[in-house]
This record gives sequence, C-alpha cells and structure tokens, in this order.
Amino acid sequence: MTAKPESALNKKIADNLPDACVTRLESRTGLGIPDMLIALGDTFVMLENKVCPLGSKKVKLSPHQVAFHIKHSMLLAPTYIMVQHQLRAEKYKSLSLYAGHQAIELLEKGILVEPLLRYPYISIDWQEIRKKMLQ
Repeated sequence: MTAKPESALNKKIADNLPDACVTRLESRTGLGIPDMLIALGDTFVMLENKVCPLGSKKVKLSPHQVAFHIKHSMLLAPTYIMVQHQLRAEKYKSLSLYAGHQAIELLEKGILVEPLLRYPYISIDWQEIRKKMLQ
C-alpha cells in the first residue's frame, strides 16, 4: 500500500531533519494545529505540511490553519508551512518553506508567494532548513 503524499512528506522531514526531535501531532479536537512539533535544541517550532496536486499552484489551508499561524505569528511563536509541489513544466518536485505569517497570502496566491527557502526535491539542504527555523 502506497503512503499518502502528506504522510510520505512527514516521514521525509522526520528522517532528514538533523539533530531534531520530531513529534507527529494527531489532533481531532484542536482544529488548525500543525502536523508536527519539532524540538531544535531548546527551541520548539510547529510545522504544517502540505502537498499540492501535480500541476496545481494552490495550497489548501483551512481557515483554522490560517488562524493558528497568524495568531501564533503575532505572538512571535515560530510556525512554518512546508509545501511540496510539482508544476507540469517542472521535471522534479520542489520543497518550499514558508513562515506562518505568510499563511493568508499562501492561501490566496499559492506557491507564487516567495518562500523563505525552496529546493528541488532531489537536493534539499536540511541543515539550512533547520537553521532557518531557528531564526
């Protein structure tokens, strides 16, 4: 049985993020809570993971997810949104990291929003992603 695209992305992040303790959050009561709680040393960040369908530029965030990221960004709490996408014209998938405060713009404009980081899926710099999440 093939894993769902978001499950595969979650596993890729957990397997490759260096020196991190990644906890997958399964929440049925707290709508909008991100997919992962990540301990990076003495800093905790929350990460929402999204996979865009092939050829799509849309990032499907629920109103609850947008509200969570905006509220926590206003409190200077580190939240991020990781998006895997592949446009039909591209040969390979890409992985992009967005800050939580970009949630509204990401919902409205999709992957056309300038990310904090973007990599071809075949050459992701996980150390740089870790550093960016600590800033």
